Amino acid sequence: MTHINSINKEKAEPEIYLSLINTEKNTHLLKQFPHEEIADLSIVLKFNFWGLGSLFIDYNLLNSLGFSVEEAFEIGWKNLETDEFKLEPLFDFVKNNLAYEEEISYDTLFEKNTNKVYMITAKNVIEGSRAILSRKFMHMVSESTCCNRFLVLPSSRHELILINENDAFDIEIFREMVKEINIEHVLERDFLSDEVYLYDCADHTFKVYEC
Repeated sequence: MTHINSINKEKAEPEIYLSLINTEKNTHLLKQFPHEEIADLSIVLKFNFWGLGSLFIDYNLLNSLGFSVEEAFEIGWKNLETDEFKLEPLFDFVKNNLAYEEEISYDTLFEKNTNKVYMITAKNVIEGSRAILSRKFMHMVSESTCCNRFLVLPSSRHELILINENDAFDIEIFREMVKEINIEHVLERDFLSDEVYLYDCADHTFKVYEC
């Protein structure tokens, strides 16, 4: 196996990527990790071992790789725009995703409005919540859906649900749904947040939704 100290900067650069974690639940870890904050979440850096797994990049690993914090985040943001993400109707995603061991009754909550409720994730369905950080991808989402403002419901660190803000009903119902899914279906290590967010594609802002 490749030892981290034997990896030069040129080889390391393509393997650095951004990831989202919950700030409050990771306060202790974030003391060791370079990070940027967005809403109640933190953007951290990870290193991909060429398909063999990944590591969070702490200050020690960053030093071993030979990058400053500024350099590493610049690389992470650059690599984000070449990462592959996907957008699909929520019901198609649930139907095709074998990770759901039991049916979640999204149909009742959204009245099977498949044209206005979407799931975004990474192409490999790993840590796909970072898709919301990609201006390039979210611009494509806006054009594909003819929508500029979305409610964002965190399904986990791997997927996010998008709903046209104009089609949203009681926000508290959405919050309760997110909490229920987190309790019943999301592993602790995959938890992202119990909040509901607003994403504005026009100015690329992402914040906790306030009624």
